Amino acid sequence: MPTIGSILRSLVLGPSADGETTGPGQDRASPQLPDHRTIYAIGDVHGRADCLQRLIEVISEDVSGTAAGSPVLLFLGDYIDRGDESRAVLDICTDIAAFWRDETVFLRGNHEDAMMTFLSDPVGGAAWLRFGGLSTLMSYGVPNVSESMSEGRLVEAAATLARQLPEDHLHFLEKTRLTHTEGNVHFCHAGVDPDQEIGNQSPRTLMWGEGTAAPAPDYPYIVVHGHVVVDGPVLRPREVNVDTGAYFSGHLTCARIASGSIRFLQT
Repeated sequence: MPTIGSILRSLVLGPSADGETTGPGQDRASPQLPDHRTIYAIGDVHGRADCLQRLIEVISEDVSGTAAGSPVLLFLGDYIDRGDESRAVLDICTDIAAFWRDETVFLRGNHEDAMMTFLSDPVGGAAWLRFGGLSTLMSYGVPNVSESMSEGRLVEAAATLARQLPEDHLHFLEKTRLTHTEGNVHFCHAGVDPDQEIGNQSPRTLMWGEGTAAPAPDYPYIVVHGHVVVDGPVLRPREVNVDTGAYFSGHLTCARIASGSIRFLQT
């Protein structure tokens, strides 16, 4: 298998790589992006470093085969939890961030939000352990963890995680963003409340999905998100969902978005 460095270089230089794509289907929305950009919006990874590495190879092949202009890697959040390789996923993401610099966008999902809450308030943030946090703790070598730890053990586990967490991983998590908008395409982790202006969305809506709803066909943006697991990528008139449950399905999905076109790539 190629190293992550060679895979990242291939995204720019263009050698082919193994992988497969899903059929594009019929576009039901017309994205308009500036400067002929092509955005690869990657769904919820959830600790599946193997799927992420394979998808990078698939994207590499697509960039090479289509001569995609100004390719941008955009991650929709939920890098961690549930799968066994959260630490390895963040290793790959920090490598990508260092290599691509301004050509990457990393959004924050509710699982990163929960992890950061646990680090700052382990007792108040203990619910994280019940929806995936245990696998992340174990991936960082935090011992003797369970969903029903005492307050003292929660504090100890958070302190151990803070010591074990590489500085570049913490910096990466702190720098993740809630949203990204280009042209008429709006990217966020969980979706939007279409009754609110794009700039007035609450963090709970963007990361946790509280108050989200499907935009109407005349909504001014195409909303691209993950968070809600679907059997296959969803393309509606003004909404795209690419969370295909990679942690249990093995299918990590990416929406390839260019002006006038939306199609999907998948492991």
